[in-house]
Amino acid sequence: MATIELYLEGSYLKECSAKIVSIQDRFVVFDQTIFYPGAVGSLVTGGSLNKVMKPIIY
Repeated sequence: MATIELYLEGSYLKECSAKIVSIQDRFVVFDQTIFYPGAVGSLVTGGSLNKVMKPIIY
């Protein structure tokens, strides 16, 4: 499953909800994102995770 790149449709988005698809070492993969990935000569966006829900483990 590829991450949906919301920044391609709305470059001024400031927030979105996303589901965690996987966690790999110290990286978190989401089902969608508004963050533009870094590339040579381009601006990189950044942000933070807020309101992260703790999983319920039975």
